[in-house]
Amino acid sequence: MKIMCYALAFVALPCIVQAQNNIPPSRQSISIKLPYWSLKGNSGTNPAINFLGTKDAQPLVFRVNNKISGYIEYDSLKGNTSLGYRSLQLNTSVYNTAMGYGALSFNTNGQYNTATGAFALYANQTGLGNVANGAFALNQNTFGSFNTAIGQDAMRSTTFGSNNIAVGNQVLTQNLTGSNNVAMGSLALYFNKASDNTAIGSNALYDNTDGTGNTATGEYSLYINTTGNSNTAVGNASLFFSSTGNNNTAIGNSALFTNQTGSNNTAIGYNANVTSGNLSNATAIGYAAFVDSSNKVRLGNNFVSSIGGEVNFTNYAADNIKKDIEENVPGLKFINALRPVTYNLNLVGQTVKVAGNIPSNNSKVSSFLKTANSMTTEVSKQIGEIRFTGLLANEVATAANASDYDFSGIDKNGTTTGLRYAEFVMPLIKAVQELSKKNDEKDEKINDLQQQIDDLKAMITAGNQASARNTQQPVAATLAGAMLQQNAPNPFANSTIIHYTLPATYSSAIIKVTNAKGDVVKQIRLTGSGNGNIQLDASSLASGTYQYSLYINEQLIGSRTMMLVK
Repeated sequence: MKIMCYALAFVALPCIVQAQNNIPPSRQSISIKLPYWSLKGNSGTNPAINFLGTKDAQPLVFRVNNKISGYIEYDSLKGNTSLGYRSLQLNTSVYNTAMGYGALSFNTNGQYNTATGAFALYANQTGLGNVANGAFALNQNTFGSFNTAIGQDAMRSTTFGSNNIAVGNQVLTQNLTGSNNVAMGSLALYFNKASDNTAIGSNALYDNTDGTGNTATGEYSLYINTTGNSNTAVGNASLFFSSTGNNNTAIGNSALFTNQTGSNNTAIGYNANVTSGNLSNATAIGYAAFVDSSNKVRLGNNFVSSIGGEVNFTNYAADNIKKDIEENVPGLKFINALRPVTYNLNLVGQTVKVAGNIPSNNSKVSSFLKTANSMTTEVSKQIGEIRFTGLLANEVATAANASDYDFSGIDKNGTTTGLRYAEFVMPLIKAVQELSKKNDEKDEKINDLQQQIDDLKAMITAGNQASARNTQQPVAATLAGAMLQQNAPNPFANSTIIHYTLPATYSSAIIKVTNAKGDVVKQIRLTGSGNGNIQLDASSLASGTYQYSLYINEQLIGSRTMMLVK
């Protein structure tokens, strides 16, 4: 006879009595006292001796609907533990821990995995060293290893990706095969499929699909990026609209906010930005600093009134890096055409120009977008009242064109034309050189004129002395009417006219010209009577003081002094 009893409490048990000789069984109540766990709870238990489990070297297994729902391994060489319906149900490997409905459900050969949460690491088969904490975390991972996913749906779609870290709700959710990514913050790197990206902050690198080597720190940083590579964004909404641009660096909230396809740009400072989305190699440094052209650097915003340091900027000037050298810089012609002025800045006009291309239709980041218009009225008023000194770019361009001068001091890059005042040094140097040459020529002429003045003074002195002597000479007392007059012009250059009067009768009449030494240099015989004149040709004589005298019948009638100046 066989007796089968089902213990439900410390009470009489209903037993089925199976008789021999194929006698039909009968249900009977037999009073048997056995230790058991009641479905309604027990009392009076002793933790030292009462327990659920095994007393032999076998794992403890729990089942629900005849499916493994709990597994506690005794063997330290296997070390598997699971709790949850179908958790670790197919496992043949070692050192895995699964807690939650379907956690590590399909794991076969994967080792050293930890899954906590419903369907965490659900599809894992051979992946090693993964940590999934949160419902559906690493849900589709099959072969990826050494991933850490903490949060609901974190790395949910990853299949082959390895060495990723995802912390936050739906972080790296769409990542399939990307590896070596770090994402921390809700929805960070949500659509990512690529590798080697770091996103810290809610929605950071949200749209990234194939971009690699990006670093985004801050809410919505690099939010729109899809295929851009090697970008660095630090600050909320920094590089927000950048999608395919590469090698950009943005540090500060909303820095490089409007960049879209531009590459190799740098912005440092709150809302430091570019004015269009496709610039290259543009740099903006400072709060609300805007750069409006490629290959351009801007320091500070429109309200900065002083930029300085102890030394000047240095330009490369070595001969071996310059070619096609020409000395064609204009000087005075260009400089004299410039018009220095004083002026006040039109701050409102400048702000509108540089801020006009900023996208403002995305409600998600409206709180991040701050332009130069956010400056306080008081600051605007203070800067606007400063009286600056300078030139007008259009007038400088006109002066350069008039001088046929391709002037590098006019900066036409961007929406607002600027001037490089340091470039004006070159035409100024040329102008000084031209003035110096003119001064040297004038000095030479002045010295020559001074010499002539000195000569004239000497001639006048000599003439005065001769005149004094003339007054002592006997005049034509015996030759009535004879007279010698002063030459004209006097001083003279090459020739002069000498007037005289001869008596009615005489034997001979001569005009003698002597130099300062008393040597006779010319002698002219006269004829006729009464008034007459001669034209004295002095082209063969040197400059100086001369004396001419009238002799009649070899008697001195009179002498005069004349000055020859060439």
